[in-house]
Amino acid sequence: MLRFDWNALEPGDHVLLHDDDSKALELIDGVVETVVAARDSNDVGIRIAPDRPVVHPRRSSVHASPVDRSEPCWRCDAIARLAQPRRAAS
Repeated sequence: MLRFDWNALEPGDHVLLHDDDSKALELIDGVVETVVAARDSNDVGIRIAPDRPVVHPRRSSVHASPVDRSEPCWRCDAIARLAQPRRAAS
């Protein structure tokens, strides 16, 4: 997520974030719970499930909902590569 968009997040905003603990790097739904203003980049707390603690991901692993596919994301690119069928060797 671009810094401008990250710093504009407010509690209650819906976002999608990559689960860096998962090998699949899937996107999971989240809701912004807290925002603490900082000089350069805000500290954003996101709740991904009622029974899990709030997470504070890096902004590079978070997308606005719906995802803006024009923004580069190596995690989304990796997911797309894994989803492509393998070609048979000639």
